[in-house]
Amino acid sequence: MTSEFDFMFLNYVRKDDFERAEGDTYIGSTLKVSVEAGKDQKAGPLKVEAKIGGGVELEFGRTGLEDVALIGEAKVGAGTGIFDEDEETDSPGIGIAGKDAFPTTVEAGIEGRISLISGHGEMGGSGILKGMKITEW
Repeated sequence: MTSEFDFMFLNYVRKDDFERAEGDTYIGSTLKVSVEAGKDQKAGPLKVEAKIGGGVELEFGRTGLEDVALIGEAKVGAGTGIFDEDEETDSPGIGIAGKDAFPTTVEAGIEGRISLISGHGEMGGSGILKGMKITEW
């Protein structure tokens, strides 16, 4: 079973195998903390945006910490800005650390990551391009 908690800047995924003995079901988990900053251009309710971001991902196994990865990302998006911060109307928006609480944008970008433990790295797509690999080492 895979359980996932995804809240703006924090993502936690846990994997369990319930065919194992009770109390011994844990396989592993991943904790990712990330932030973003960007600029957007609005025209009425529509907006176009560009963002850069970074984060840290920790992978845990049955024996403890297995990997630490640094992540960098650049992306563009298009959508609506109805829940975003608005300086003209003094509306605070709904979000934390540059992440929208209610995503209303379709995004596409490039994400790079490198492991601090194994040295393994990769570059690929993010957003609607997720799953596309550009290179890895």
